[in-house]
Amino acid sequence: MKRLYTLGLALIVGHLASGQVTYIPIGSDDHYNLDRLQTLQGKLSNNLRLDNQGVSRKDAVSFLEDLLTATVNDKKIHLSRADKYNLSQMIAENAEWAKEEKTYEPSKHPLFKTFYKTKYNLFEHHSKDFFIVINPVLNVMMTKETNSPVVAGVPSKYVYKVNNFEVRGGIGKKIGFYATFTDIGEQLPAFIYRYAVKDSGNSNRRIVFPGNDYFLPSSPTPASNLTVIQAAGYFDFAAIKDHLNVTFGNGKFFIGDGISSLFLTDLSSNMPFLRLRAHFGKLSYETIYLQMTSQFKKANDGMFTDHKYATVHNLSYNFNRWLNVGFFEAMVADNTGGIRANVMNPVPLSYPFGFMMNAGDNSIWGLSGKILATRKLQFYGQFMVNNSLGKEANNRRSNYFGLQGGLKCFNLLGIKNLDVQIEADAVQPFAYSANDTIANFTNYNQPLADPLGSNFVKTIAVVHFQPYKNITAVVKATNFKQGADLVNDNTNYGGNIFSQTKSGTLGGNGKATGFVSGPQITGSNISVNLSFQIKRNVFFDIGTVYAQFNTPGKNITYTSTIGMLRNDFNTNYTYFGLRINSARRDYTRYY
Repeated sequence: MKRLYTLGLALIVGHLASGQVTYIPIGSDDHYNLDRLQTLQGKLSNNLRLDNQGVSRKDAVSFLEDLLTATVNDKKIHLSRADKYNLSQMIAENAEWAKEEKTYEPSKHPLFKTFYKTKYNLFEHHSKDFFIVINPVLNVMMTKETNSPVVAGVPSKYVYKVNNFEVRGGIGKKIGFYATFTDIGEQLPAFIYRYAVKDSGNSNRRIVFPGNDYFLPSSPTPASNLTVIQAAGYFDFAAIKDHLNVTFGNGKFFIGDGISSLFLTDLSSNMPFLRLRAHFGKLSYETIYLQMTSQFKKANDGMFTDHKYATVHNLSYNFNRWLNVGFFEAMVADNTGGIRANVMNPVPLSYPFGFMMNAGDNSIWGLSGKILATRKLQFYGQFMVNNSLGKEANNRRSNYFGLQGGLKCFNLLGIKNLDVQIEADAVQPFAYSANDTIANFTNYNQPLADPLGSNFVKTIAVVHFQPYKNITAVVKATNFKQGADLVNDNTNYGGNIFSQTKSGTLGGNGKATGFVSGPQITGSNISVNLSFQIKRNVFFDIGTVYAQFNTPGKNITYTSTIGMLRNDFNTNYTYFGLRINSARRDYTRYY
């Protein structure tokens, strides 16, 4: 990774140009609102590429300001009061990119004439050559779980607490920067604890902190209290103004238009990265170099932290005002000794043919698409193929693929701000696996794509309703079926992407004839959340979640990407909490 550091610093020092940006954090509600507004406009924007979260604040503000005067058939686009509120607040919060200074909304009662001089940011300073914005981040959630599966050391009442702050700014319109420092203290609910432990009953169990990396467990039970300190951030500059941005830092990515993604999600931990993002009219293309943590087991305070390396290419093209088509590819190197030259390749359309070289590297590629059918209806989808698993038991290679299809309907039945999204995902066995524990499509013991890994079919439905500017209700339901692996006789049906494809007994001789192979486990959950916005970006949440899991037989141990399952269980929990400048902790994302 030292070579990436050197390359990143050299690019920043040697090619400074005007045009730096910062990006809207992944998981922010702003991405949802931008997607809704773009669909209502009925036209794909060449500058606002929402198929790749982490939209630049500059592009978002430019789109929103243009939307205020946009017309369809010589008529202004009709926006609800909630839409107008969301739009104006997004512009005000990112006013450094607004066309007019009056966009800043001054506070009537600033603290000590220094803090909250504007309504939405704790501290701001703007001058010709420098600007900085600092905001606190707080998230406290109290939860009560009932009818929970019996797990030693896991209480029925628990707390999720986040304290941190985030900083963003720019230097001389040449360098943009962003940083966030997070202190998390969390007690996991029992059904998420099973996900975190992975290999239950093993003293060298793979323990993960969902969505994070290294953590400090309390003694004797890691589930009772987990503490982690996270740091993420980046520097950004324009190598070619308005056409090529170079970003260097530590963070996450999400590529896709769906609730989940078959390409890359933000569900694993932060990763050091170097990203080159190019934009030329209808074409958008990026290359991302990643340093990730390979598979490891943790015992007491000892852990293995060998690094592995990957390169991601993502190309997106707007054919017209209603059709977007994308191409994705990624290669995970099968070594931890340093990044190799072939992995640094920035040329697209090259990795799908890498398997011809008989390398152990894991090559994944895919296609994506988005259609704005009407100004209320959007369709999207992804197709993924893994064609470099190495030689199977039958001494030949096999291709495994995944499919995603979904739709988004806005203002359902003519009701303002009542939106529905329905998505189906299906991934064949072994699709993200490898013949070793390095090249699998994982980071820090967590999948890089869908949290179920492979060998599953899943449906998700979300209803989002914002009747007033400060009240939002979200109902989400998930149902899945997954082929599990048998621990007792070491049979690998491809349901656990952490398992090596060259070890154990390959169920079905390593071939996939459908999407679900082997004994089938089923799961479902439904959640209801009600958010009250007390002040801008200050939310009070209250909600409930019901989840269930069923195994095909008792007294038999099954394993999949989400962990080990021995018995059926049903559980439900209720919660309430306060958050400031923070996304809500949603455990249903991991199932």
